[in-house]
Formats: sequence, structure tokens, C-alpha cells
Amino acid sequence: MPAMERGCHLLFEGLSLHLLSNLEAHTFLVECPRLLRLTIFSGPSVYPTEYGLAGIVLVAESHVSLHTVGLEVYGDVFSCRPFATEPVMELAHELLFLDRKPKPRQQVLRRGWGQKD
Repeated sequence: MPAMERGCHLLFEGLSLHLLSNLEAHTFLVECPRLLRLTIFSGPSVYPTEYGLAGIVLVAESHVSLHTVGLEVYGDVFSCRPFATEPVMELAHELLFLDRKPKPRQQVLRRGWGQKD
């Protein structure tokens, strides 16, 4: 049976140039699904934690989440539809003030039975 791509899962982590506010995290969680033309079902919700912020927006196609620990930013963008990751990373640089040095790390998983990443 041939492999069928069922979407894309982007994981990224980087350092912000400053401590992110709830509004900055919320803005990313609104704009990322808009950029990818995903349908928001619920949220976004952003909560303070012991270490920073935790935020999530549920979309019809899956989810977008964000966690911070001090200046560290961890993002997770999953859609059952394939998407280009470069625009998402540019948005993250712009709205989350990710430092370009050191370069944020990212991993892309192509979802679907039999997919090779």
C-alpha cells in the first residue's frame, strides 16, 4: 500500500529576545491558524504557569500550542493537511521575537501511515 501524507507536524524551540506576554502568545495562536487557513474550534487560551506561559488553540485540523520557560519558547503546530513550515517559522520570529542566533531548532514530521520524515 503506498504511503499517504495525512499532514504535517512542526515542532520548534528557540529563545525569545524578551519574556513573552500573554497578549504576544495569544496573538501567535490566532495568527498561525489564520496563516495556514485552519479552522479554529476553541481558543486560543493562554495561561500563566509556574515557569512561564502555556497556550493552545484547537483547530478542526488538529492544534497549535505554545509553552514558555523563561526566554525558552516551545511551539507545536499540527495539521492533518500538509503545510509549508517556513512561513510559520517567519511568523514565530516576528511575533515571538525568536533570536536568530542561536538559530531555533525545528523538527518536521510528515504524518500518515508509511510516511518517512
